[in-house]
Amino acid sequence: MTAVAKYNNLAKLPNRSEQQLKALAQAVDLELALPGMYLDLHGGKSANSPIVTLIKQAPASPERPLWSQDSIKAALRAKYATPADTPISSDVAARIDQWFHTGMQDLDTGWTNLYRLVDMRGGNQDTFEIVSGSFGITFKQRAPGEKTEIWRLPQETEVPVKFVTYSAGAGVLDDWLRYNKWWKVEEIITEFRAKSWMHQAEQHYGLITSLGTGINFPHIAGDDLGTETLNAAAAYIYRSQLTSGTGVSASTPLWIITSPEKRGYILRMLEATQGSLIIGYQNGIPLAVTVAGVIATTYVAADDAGYYLVLPQRKVARGVWLDLQIEKERDIYKRAQDWVGTMQYNAAVADATQVRRVLFPA
Repeated sequence: MTAVAKYNNLAKLPNRSEQQLKALAQAVDLELALPGMYLDLHGGKSANSPIVTLIKQAPASPERPLWSQDSIKAALRAKYATPADTPISSDVAARIDQWFHTGMQDLDTGWTNLYRLVDMRGGNQDTFEIVSGSFGITFKQRAPGEKTEIWRLPQETEVPVKFVTYSAGAGVLDDWLRYNKWWKVEEIITEFRAKSWMHQAEQHYGLITSLGTGINFPHIAGDDLGTETLNAAAAYIYRSQLTSGTGVSASTPLWIITSPEKRGYILRMLEATQGSLIIGYQNGIPLAVTVAGVIATTYVAADDAGYYLVLPQRKVARGVWLDLQIEKERDIYKRAQDWVGTMQYNAAVADATQVRRVLFPA
């Protein structure tokens, strides 16, 4: 659906009238809400993003998507209600369905699989906390009548995560509306949407890639396939969680983050399973880790010396207080509508033992 097709009904309204500007504002708000709506329909995660390679799972296909127009309509009624008299809203569910098939492919949302979502939208708290330790709950054998200790406070401190506000601005000239140059409006909306999600991707990946050398896991000598090192790094993560109360086992799925340049190396390594031809030819150690997926992103440097192995969610959490929203004000001196896009979110990695930077062979 082109920009003209999406907005041409606005041209039928009185030019630059309050009615036309209000309809345009509703159209813009809908377009900016699309990525967030997609994530909401998928529980806050985008596991079928094009940058994500799911391991031993079939990603959703356009013929069998994870959503339906019925679920989209239900979401619109519950959370994204759009007035029936909006000129572009006659087939809004179909528009959303179409964008889910095409537009999401342009956004790097792989990081949403790594963070536990704390939905603060509509709430009255500006901060949420991540418990950085355990509650000290211990099961012990008791003699008849022996008292059981009650733990009410965590043994360690909490990590507060307070909202952070980000904004950007742009202008829409009166002449674009007067001469029906809706493609120019579309260019601004597309850039607002793309830049906002690029910013979120940079921030969330950055929390993991900036953890420092303390999370490095050295490559095991002679491990040409990399599987022995991966197995050992995963075991380190699993053992580190024994006292943290995060509820993991040696088969809990982990995620891998890497640069696009190293994606092939990672995928080859993950093919080295018991009985595979790779193991047969190279006589290496078979893979013994459950990997949920591989996220290849340009927010990992091309020359990074390793890939990132992540135990998702638990004490790796993100909060959303405000989805991207546009506020508008007319500037009579420039004959334009000034738009300011604002969003509020924050995240934290409260337990660095959930992440290991597994080094490549020297």
